[in-house]
Amino acid sequence: MWKSVVKILKLLIEWYFRRPPVGRYLVNIGLAILTLVLNFDIGHVFSVVIEDIPISYQWARGPDLPTVLNYVLITLGLAFLILGLIFILLDWIDERKTTLKQRIIAIELKGLRDMDGPSLVSSIPAKFKGQREDMKIDLRQNIHDGYISDPTAALEKLRAAPTDLKRRLSSFNQSDVRVFFGGLAPVPMTFYLGSAIDDEVPVCCMDWDRHIKKWRELDEEDDDARFEVIGLDEFGVGSVEVVLTVSVSMKVDLVSASKITKGTPIVQLELKEVSFNCHWSEMKQRELGKQFLDVIGHLSNLGVKTIHLFLAGQSSIVFRFGALLDRRNIPNVRVYQYQRDSEIKYPWSVLIPSGGRKLPEIIATKVYER
Repeated sequence: MWKSVVKILKLLIEWYFRRPPVGRYLVNIGLAILTLVLNFDIGHVFSVVIEDIPISYQWARGPDLPTVLNYVLITLGLAFLILGLIFILLDWIDERKTTLKQRIIAIELKGLRDMDGPSLVSSIPAKFKGQREDMKIDLRQNIHDGYISDPTAALEKLRAAPTDLKRRLSSFNQSDVRVFFGGLAPVPMTFYLGSAIDDEVPVCCMDWDRHIKKWRELDEEDDDARFEVIGLDEFGVGSVEVVLTVSVSMKVDLVSASKITKGTPIVQLELKEVSFNCHWSEMKQRELGKQFLDVIGHLSNLGVKTIHLFLAGQSSIVFRFGALLDRRNIPNVRVYQYQRDSEIKYPWSVLIPSGGRKLPEIIATKVYER
């Protein structure tokens, strides 16, 4: 019971101090005036005996205030207090109306092993107001030993996500809706989802912190680390296919990638220091995204028709890079799945819709494929 009482008090205190300052200031002024009046008019004597040792405390009665001043101060204090509470109530009513009007849609992509921890929708910070909708996309029934056993079935389920999101958005003004994404799923699936839903509405990314087992915002400072671009200057007009490797969380297995695209020119985007925790800055991700998109645009201008994309990055990075693509004006992009324990390290890829192609496609890898 006491835990419930403490929890309620904590919520009330947090709610009170989240109020806009005008109402809170008026309440504080009113309480201060009333406390001043009571301090002058009330005295108190406290005494107790503990083991024959008398202990006493006396709060002496203050000097009497003139009656008229006394009434004026009490009236003024009550007026400030009541007016402040009215302001707080009006603010609460406005906030409630805003909350009922606005929507927060949390797209949580679940595509790896079962994991313990809070859902994405419950982890969105309280500063974002609105009624929350949980849009889970669960691909785990197609998972075996941590890998997608039936990528075609998983992709078929994922294809329904843009339609589902459009249905949820149709009843509201776009300005009243905020969409969040967080996921733990294979890179090609996450990349495709980013490319498929970003046309509907801007998306805020969160990511899973494996150390504290919670969803987190991208709220750290930019460390100014950027991609080193390797091989682009040596790439000339004439090649219709190119391998593009992007190393963020770990280095792409270049040897295995070369085996399935033998002879295809390679362009590399690589952070000098790759790590699983190098992505927690929103600004850094934006700048890395600009570099990625610039390289895609440059390759497209050189006449490249197909890009074999090998991407090792965190979920928020992968989703963001997918969302950056303008599918009407890009070459064909195949995003490869990495499976360390497989005989073929990149056993399949997703062909991202572009140009006249409206649907994604799973392509099984052939060794020394051209």
